[in-house]
Amino acid sequence: MADSNARLGTGDGGSVLSGPMTGLDCIAALKALGEESRLRILRLLFKEPLSVTDITGRLGLSQYNVSKHLRVMREAGLLESEQRGKLRLYTVSSRLK
Repeated sequence: MADSNARLGTGDGGSVLSGPMTGLDCIAALKALGEESRLRILRLLFKEPLSVTDITGRLGLSQYNVSKHLRVMREAGLLESEQRGKLRLYTVSSRLK
């Protein structure tokens, strides 16, 4: 299932990383956090799981930009997502808590 980089494709849009972070994973995570809006989103998600709409309303960002930022952070292994009914809720990866 996992390749030599300990990456898993969850198929549901969740986190794509598993196991301990490697040096390359850390570089990807740091690059993902190099944008102020992503830091603001991460700060919100440390408090509670939120949807794109929730984040958009709280930060005053467009839905397009929030979705783009969430994708970058999820691909860097910083976030996990879960489908709840019609909503997809995002939260900080359990590896970072």
